[in-house]
Amino acid sequence: MKIKACIVDISRNSSWYVKYSVFFNNGETETKTVSTKVSKKEKSKAWMKRAYLPLWIEKMKEKIEKDRQKSFLFEYFADKFLVAYEREWHDYQNVFYRTRRILETFGKRPIAEITKLEIKEYLQTLSSSKNRYSLLSTNSKKKYLFVFHSVFELALDAGLIERNFTYDIRIN
Repeated sequence: MKIKACIVDISRNSSWYVKYSVFFNNGETETKTVSTKVSKKEKSKAWMKRAYLPLWIEKMKEKIEKDRQKSFLFEYFADKFLVAYEREWHDYQNVFYRTRRILETFGKRPIAEITKLEIKEYLQTLSSSKNRYSLLSTNSKKKYLFVFHSVFELALDAGLIERNFTYDIRIN
C-alpha cells in the first residue's frame, strides 16, 4: 500500500486540507480530501508540507492497516478452515456443525477483537442442542476448542494476531 498526499488551500476555508490517494496492493485506489484543522494563520504551506505531511502519512498508514486487520471477520477464517479440513479428515460433518454453531456467536466479529475470556465463557455455557439445559461434556467442549485453535491459527498465519491465545484456554 502506498499513500500520495499534498497540502491544499481551499480558499473559502480557514484551515489547510490534505488531499490524498491510497494505492492498495490489489490495484484499488481511494482518493479523499480531509481537513487538517490547522489554521492557515498558524502555519505556512511550506511548514505543512515539510513537518505536518510526513507525520500525517505515517499515521494514516497505521490507521488503514489497523482498519484492514479489523475487517477480517472470524467467519472468513472459519470458512477457510472448513475448506482445508474437508479434504483431510473423516469427521467433517461434526466439525462443520461445531463451526456453524460457533459462527452464530462469533461469525460477524473481527477476529482480532475476540478475547480469550469471551471464548472461555462461550465454552463454559455450551449446552446440548437436544436439551438446552444440559451442558456439554468436557470432551465435547475440547472439540469446540479445537475449532477455535484452528481458526485462530489461520489468523496468526495471516499476520492479524500476534499469538494464538486459544492454546492457553483450559477446559475443566
